[in-house]
Amino acid sequence: MNFKKVSNQIMLITYADSMGKNLKELEEILTTQVKGAIGGLHILPFFPSSADRGFAPMTYREVDPAFGDWEDIERLASKYYLMYDYMINHVSAHSPEYLDYLEKKDESEYRDFFIRFQDFWENGYPTQEQLEKIYKRKDGGPSVKAEFADGSSELIWSTFSSEQIDLDCSPPKILWAIAVEEAGRPPNTTAAREATLKEMDTGTPITRQRIKIKNKINPAFMSCFPLSFRILQSAVPA
Repeated sequence: MNFKKVSNQIMLITYADSMGKNLKELEEILTTQVKGAIGGLHILPFFPSSADRGFAPMTYREVDPAFGDWEDIERLASKYYLMYDYMINHVSAHSPEYLDYLEKKDESEYRDFFIRFQDFWENGYPTQEQLEKIYKRKDGGPSVKAEFADGSSELIWSTFSSEQIDLDCSPPKILWAIAVEEAGRPPNTTAAREATLKEMDTGTPITRQRIKIKNKINPAFMSCFPLSFRILQSAVPA
């Protein structure tokens, strides 16, 4: 199937179930109600997710069955230049990788995917001064308590909700593992949500790490997907 190339036309942004109940109904509405009015389509997260209306992705390997399947995405991609969201900075607390980590802890092949407070901070926890400088999205600060199968527990970096576990994207193998999961799919424009860049300009160690990640992301994506146009979206608080 030939996918439509990016063009200078209006792009509609919508959830898979905002205009109709699923991708098929979305396609029907676009065809019958707004035919010729748009050229691009930005579909907000349509992957299986445990929270935040799609922004706590459990996997990128499949479309949420409630919305449809990859054939629906491919069909839309043949009619509109397509864009979708790729949350590079976190995964769901119910993702296979995080569940494996909770089960096996240091024996998990995904142990390096997550940011452990005990390893990140000099004394295992930020000082009050450092904590005050971090841009926080939830009560209790940027962490969640990981309860391991062996009965132990520790704090893991979690900027958003307890369902969204931050990823340490600095090791190249982690960027590659996430990128490979997305490879080969039809959308030719990706919005890579690196929202934790909101923590910039705080003077804390996490700032320097996130800036380094930001500088690495685009080349990594471009090398994996040379025929695609990638967009990295970030935001810095005023």
